[in-house]
Amino acid sequence: MILVSDEEWEEHRTGKKAKKREWEANNKDKRSEINKTWREGNPEKVAEGAKAWREDNPKYYAFGTQRQNAKTRGIPFHFSFEGWWEVWGTSGKWEQRGKGADKYCMCRTGDEGPYEYGNVRVDTNENNLAESREIRSKLKGLDDE
Repeated sequence: MILVSDEEWEEHRTGKKAKKREWEANNKDKRSEINKTWREGNPEKVAEGAKAWREDNPKYYAFGTQRQNAKTRGIPFHFSFEGWWEVWGTSGKWEQRGKGADKYCMCRTGDEGPYEYGNVRVDTNENNLAESREIRSKLKGLDDE
């Protein structure tokens, strides 16, 4: 058995990490292919990891979900995570967000424009839907004229 000092071991470990980082930086395509192959061969572990991340990072997950939903709907989303969280955090309604009439969501003023500071508020889904219906009703009345 070979014994090494803590300092020697730390130097060895740090050197190995540096070599690995260097290899990965110089072989991004290979690293991507290795990761892709692993993900394809381990879908259960990928799903477990994603679920664990969502549970450990609910705010980041909600931010990403809202940003993606806005993109899917063709609505510009101009928030950084920090700005988005400032709106939710100052509202005091974070724990009451979700689906259902009495739950809270981030609403755009007049259901128009981008998701950005100054054009959003946190309100109940019920109020957001009522505002949307009112706007559509007015627009339909304009079409009938």
